[in-house]
Amino acid sequence: MGMRSSAGPLANVAFTFGPDVTCFYGQNGAGKTWILNSLRHAMRGHSIGITQLLCEFEHGSIGYGWALDHVARTARDFRSSDATRDRDRAWLREAIEAWFDRGGRYLKPYYDEDDIPSDLVDELSTVTTFALIPTGNLEPEWDVWLCIPGDVARFPACARAVANYFRVVEEVARAEDRDLQESRDLESGDHGDLTDEQYEAIEEELEQRFEELIQLSWSPLYEPLAALLWEYAYLPDPGTAQNWLDPMLADNLPIPIVKLFASREIPLVLEDDDDDADIDAATAEAFAAVFGKKLQAAVGSLALTKSMKRWTLQLNDDANDVYASLLQDAPRLQLEVRPLGRWAVEGAMHWHVAYGAYGLRKVPIAGLSRAETRWARIAVRRALDLTGVSTALIIDEPEAALHRAAERHMARGLDGLTTLGPQVVVATHSPEVLNAQTTGLIHVSKKDGRTSVGQMPALGPETLEKLGLSPSDLLGLYRIFLLVEGEHDKDVIQALCGDFLEAARVKIIPVRGASHLPRTVESHVLFDLSDAHLVAVLDNVRTEEITAAWMEAQTRYLSGDGESAIEYLNGEFNKYKGKKGKEEYEWIGTWLNRALQKGVAARINPWGLKARDIIEYLPVEVLVPKAGKSWDELRHEHDTALPSLDKTKRLHEFKVWLTYTYGADTSVSNVRRAATSMTEIPAEFKKLGYRLREISSRPRDR
Repeated sequence: MGMRSSAGPLANVAFTFGPDVTCFYGQNGAGKTWILNSLRHAMRGHSIGITQLLCEFEHGSIGYGWALDHVARTARDFRSSDATRDRDRAWLREAIEAWFDRGGRYLKPYYDEDDIPSDLVDELSTVTTFALIPTGNLEPEWDVWLCIPGDVARFPACARAVANYFRVVEEVARAEDRDLQESRDLESGDHGDLTDEQYEAIEEELEQRFEELIQLSWSPLYEPLAALLWEYAYLPDPGTAQNWLDPMLADNLPIPIVKLFASREIPLVLEDDDDDADIDAATAEAFAAVFGKKLQAAVGSLALTKSMKRWTLQLNDDANDVYASLLQDAPRLQLEVRPLGRWAVEGAMHWHVAYGAYGLRKVPIAGLSRAETRWARIAVRRALDLTGVSTALIIDEPEAALHRAAERHMARGLDGLTTLGPQVVVATHSPEVLNAQTTGLIHVSKKDGRTSVGQMPALGPETLEKLGLSPSDLLGLYRIFLLVEGEHDKDVIQALCGDFLEAARVKIIPVRGASHLPRTVESHVLFDLSDAHLVAVLDNVRTEEITAAWMEAQTRYLSGDGESAIEYLNGEFNKYKGKKGKEEYEWIGTWLNRALQKGVAARINPWGLKARDIIEYLPVEVLVPKAGKSWDELRHEHDTALPSLDKTKRLHEFKVWLTYTYGADTSVSNVRRAATSMTEIPAEFKKLGYRLREISSRPRDR
C-alpha cells in the first residue's frame, strides 16, 4: 500500500509502505502528524485535500474481488464466486471504455470509438492497482480509480502514454515561447513595411497556431489525468493542472486514470492508537459475531458453553502475549465475562487488571497509567484481529511515557506485530525504533511552509555504516556532521573539542582519506535525508585562505551568477593543482565546487588545520619518545631524506617513516592517549570549536 496527498501543508507527499514497520522521522513541526492524520482520514473515508490510498489487489484477493464485484454491478451484471479472469477483464474493459467515451474526459470526451487508444485499454484491463480517494464528509465514502502502475516498464502502452505526455508538454512549452515572442514583436509597433492586410494575416496565423497548440495538449494521458483534478478541485487553468500533475507523474507511484465506482465501504481496516472506542464493547461485539445463534441459546440457559469459555480464555492469553511483547513489565490483563442475565445492565465483557493479595482491587484499562492504557488497548485490538482483517495500525510517538529500556522492548515488539497482519505505521523520535534493521524510514522535512518526504532507499545499514551513521543520527539529533580524514583526526578532535562538540550537537564522520571528501556531496543520505550542516576539516590547509574564497564564491552564487561563482572557485583552487604537498586544497576545492553545482552550498563549511598531519598537535614525547626531537625537526629530517627513501616500503609517508626510523607508536589507542593527556587546547582547535557553535546556532529548514 502507498499514499499520495496534498492535504494542508503536504506538498504532494508520496510514499509506499514497507513490509515491516514504516517510520516517519523528522524535526518537530515538520509535518509527521499531518501525514498520519491524512492517512487516518483517508482510511476513514473523510475528504481532506486530495489524498489517494494506492493499493495492489492481487487476483484472487479479497480486495480484488471487492473491486470487481462493484465493477460488475456498475455494468448491471453479477459476478459469481467462480468468475474467470477473462470475464473480469471484460468488465474492466467495459468500464475503462465507458470512462473514456462517456463523460470521463471532462476536457475533450471521445465521441468516436475508434479514437480510444485500444492498446492502453487492453493493458489497463489487466491491472490490479487501484486508488481509493476519500470523498466523504459526515459519512465515509470513497471513489475507486484504476491506476497506471508505478512500474510502467511491464506495460509498454502505459509507458508510451507517460512518455508522450512529457513530450507534448515540452512541445507545447516551446511553441508557447515562440508564439509569445512573435506576438510581442507584433504588438511592439515595429511592423516595418507591413500593410494592414499583412498584419491581420499574421495575427490570424498566430491565433490559428494557438488553437493547434490547445489541440496538441490533449494527449491520451493528459485528458484523463486532468479529469482527476476536475473531480476533486476546481483548476480551470491547464498550467495549474500541469503543475499538479508533473510531480504525480514523477514520484514513481501508481497514477489514477479511470474512475470505476463510488463506495461507502472498502476492504481496508484502520486500527488507531488515537481511537478511544470502548474496548469492552468491541470485545463483546466480536464475541457476538463469533457465536451468533449459540449466544441466544446460552442467554436462555444463563450459562456459557465450553466453546465460549475456551474462546474467552484464548483471547485473554493472546492479549497478554501481545501486551507483554510491547510493554516492559506489563501488568496482566484479565477479561471478565459478566453473568449472562446481567449483560443488559452491566455489559457483557470487562477488561481490567487485578491488584492486591487476592486480586480484589480491579482497575479498568482506562484507569491504568498512560503507557499501560495505550498499549493495553492496542494489545486487545490485536488479539481480536489475529485473523489479519486490519490493514494498518497507526501509532504517533510510540515512545511516549516510556524510559529507554522500555523503548528498546517496545521497538522489538512493534516488529513482531507485523507478523500478525497489519502494516504498522509510526511517527517517532525514538532511536530504538529508528535503528531497528527491519524499519522502513521516511524522512519528513518542511521548507517554505510545505512538507515533503524522502523515502530512505533500501541501501540499508551497509551504506550508513560506511558513513559511520545509524538511522537515528539522521533524525536531527545532530546539527552538524563533521567530516574528517580518518580515525586519528576523529579521536584528536573528540578529545580536544569534546565540550564544543556536545554543545553544538556534532557527529564526527571519518571519510577514510581526504581524497574521498568530494564524493560526500553526492550522498543521498547526508543531503536528502538530513538537514544538518556539513563541516570538513583537512590537515595542511590554511582556514583563512579557503574561507575567503568560499565566501566570495557564495556571494556570487547567491547574486544569481552561478557560472561566475564556479569559475571563480576553480581559479582560486586550480593554482594548487599538481603542486606537491597541496593536494588537500585540490580536494577541498572540488568538494566546494560540487556543492555549488548541486545547490547545497548553504550547508557546506570548509575548515583547515595548518599542520601537515593532526598528530603534530599532540605531545611528541608520547608518540615518538625515542626521537628526542620536536615535530618541526622531525618534519625537516623527513623532507630532507625524502628523495632517497624507499617508496615500496611507504617510507615517503611521514607516520610510516616515524615508525620505521624511531619506533613511533601512532596506533589509534596511543593517539587517543596522547590527546587526552594534553592540558592546554591548541588555539586552532578552540577556533574550530567556536565556529562549530556558531554554525550550530544558524536556523535550518525543518
